[in-house]
Amino acid sequence: MNKKLIAVIFVAINFFSFFFEPYFAQQGDFFSVPNRIKFANNLYATGDYIRAFDEYIAVLPQTTNDTLRLWAGICLCNLQRYNEAEDYFKGLFFFSNLEPEARAEFYRTKFIRKDYAYFFNNKNPLEKFPSKYNRELLKLKYFSLFYLPDATLPDSAKLLNIYDFGEAETIAEFYHKRKTIEKKDPTTAALLSAIIPGAGKIYTENYSDGITAFLASGLFYGLAAYKFSNHKNLAGALFAGIGLFFHAGSVYGSAASAQIYNAQKEAEFENALTDYAENVNYFLPSFEPGKFGEGRK
Repeated sequence: MNKKLIAVIFVAINFFSFFFEPYFAQQGDFFSVPNRIKFANNLYATGDYIRAFDEYIAVLPQTTNDTLRLWAGICLCNLQRYNEAEDYFKGLFFFSNLEPEARAEFYRTKFIRKDYAYFFNNKNPLEKFPSKYNRELLKLKYFSLFYLPDATLPDSAKLLNIYDFGEAETIAEFYHKRKTIEKKDPTTAALLSAIIPGAGKIYTENYSDGITAFLASGLFYGLAAYKFSNHKNLAGALFAGIGLFFHAGSVYGSAASAQIYNAQKEAEFENALTDYAENVNYFLPSFEPGKFGEGRK
């Protein structure tokens, strides 16, 4: 090979090494703090919250970064480890620039774990809404009222004033639904079936069971009447007893059917509430990894 060509190649290799080796060396340090954070963020983005949490925790001893603690708590919340998540958020309530975000995530976690009464029963003055997200958390607080059937709703005008124009229409619908949600009275259902077998089931819109109870009781009552009319008292008493058994079961079943009906209506309403809360991200901004600053906070 030509000596000049060899010399040129040698010079090119040295030039490349001098200028680019530090860059590749840096990129090759997969266990550096920035790279591990990026790796953890990617794990979070794919839904691998367990490994993402482990990575954030592994990096924490090497850097003073409250953002990582916030992200670790968010991972735990997604893993439904709510008590642990709340502990991480509480650790940022004082002496941290991320106190507002930590408190917002703390209350989001309370809502997700269905601790709706906490928003109203909380007497601890330290657990307060941060001014930075006060309006957003007020929305979440009053939205939680819809989950409490026995709660007293505030005046509709006052309530709707808390929400933005785009939200107010949906909130008004939930408000009306909570006020007018249809319920069936178990006592009424039982009394109807006591008068006419199966009538209470019809009242609770359980039509197939209602018709079945009516036919079963009617059949055996009819057989009993037929036997008594033919002076077959023993057989008549037997059929009457069977008819009474179905009749009594219809009375009890009607009361239970009313309770089931009410529970289903509440579940449907709660599912609609939860779907909406998820769609609006619980009225709060997103603090998910990759969407929030990675610097010292």
